[in-house]
Amino acid sequence: MTALVYARVATFQLWSGVLESGGYDVIVEPLTDEKLRQALLRAGEVSSRMP
Repeated sequence: MTALVYARVATFQLWSGVLESGGYDVIVEPLTDEKLRQALLRAGEVSSRMP
């Protein structure tokens, strides 16, 4: 499973918790269409390589 997490503010605790739980990325504000698109593409690439 690949998980993206959205947050208004990314703290070290949030990042480490997401990564330790198997999450892929934390997307923070300001959120642009391009930033979201790139995060989704990267997550999809990683997900497609997982067994």
